Amino acid sequence: MAREGDELWQENITRWRSSGLSGTAYCKQESLAYGGRFVYWRRKLSGLPNQIERCSPDLPRRLQPPLGWNPRKA
Repeated sequence: MAREGDELWQENITRWRSSGLSGTAYCKQESLAYGGRFVYWRRKLSGLPNQIERCSPDLPRRLQPPLGWNPRKA
């Protein structure tokens, strides 16, 4: 039975990728909950590590503009 769920979500993610829709738009169209299972399976099937594993602890938490940079002059 768990295998059926894996295959179902694989099909959903494949259809979403080929749809050209955003994740939220696809979920609305298909009556799926975006914030729960869809996001979980999208991440799982992407083959990418989760957000925490991808972030390096050595990177600054917030990017700062260069000293003296003025957005009005850019």
